[in-house]
Formats: sequence, structure tokens, C-alpha cells
Amino acid sequence: MSTFANAKKMSLVRTDFSDNAAWRDLLTDLQRPSEHGFVAQVEVFDDQALDKADTLTLAHDAANNGQISLRVFADEVTMSHADRPLLCVDLAAFASLRVVPSELHSIENNLSIANMDFEEFVDAAGEDGIFRGFT
Repeated sequence: MSTFANAKKMSLVRTDFSDNAAWRDLLTDLQRPSEHGFVAQVEVFDDQALDKADTLTLAHDAANNGQISLRVFADEVTMSHADRPLLCVDLAAFASLRVVPSELHSIENNLSIANMDFEEFVDAAGEDGIFRGFT
């Protein structure tokens, strides 16, 4: 497994360790294929040393590393919100949005083949800033 600082693909970084059951459920949701068989290809970092780490600082560090273009965080909001929305940060534009776990594949798959831009997902997010898919 590569180290957090050297991650080369989209990574999911856990920064809240308050609810292990919610974390396990989140990982299960991420591994469940969509109705069309798509799954997000993410490298998971589950390191207690990152508990309550500042996501902005971690995103800046990842942007400076130049290896990846998107970082995803399971933070306090993720663990406390009923929909478990992950925080996605586009490291090039430093734009962000939240996405429900079942739709992370849509962002990862489309960005990885340059089929869509991050802004298209931001524009499709609900009024609450959470992307729940295209309707």
C-alpha cells in the first residue's frame, strides 16, 4: 500500500473516527456496484493519526504533491449526516462539493476518463450542496 503523501489515484481519507459502524457502512456502500456495474476506484486511508485533521490542510498538501487531482474526505459531517455525504475537493481549482457514497463512482469514473468536468457535478448538486446523481 502506498503512503498517504504519495497516493497516485483518487483517495478517500478518513478524518473522523467517532463512529466505526458508520465507517464500515460507508465502505460497504462505496464497494456496492451501481445499477450499471460501476464502482469508484479509490485508495482508502484509514489512519487514526488523521483523526480531526484539517481537511483544507490535507487538500493543500495533496495539491502540492501533484500526484492526484481529487481528494475525498470522510469527515465529521460525513459521519454525522444521515446521507453520509463525502467531501470531494478538486485540487486543481480548489472547488469542493459533497457527494453521497452511492454516487462517488459517477464522479471518479467520469473524471478519470475526462468525460466530464468537476464543475458539472457541482452544478448538479442539490440546494444543500450534495450531489445525489443526475436526474
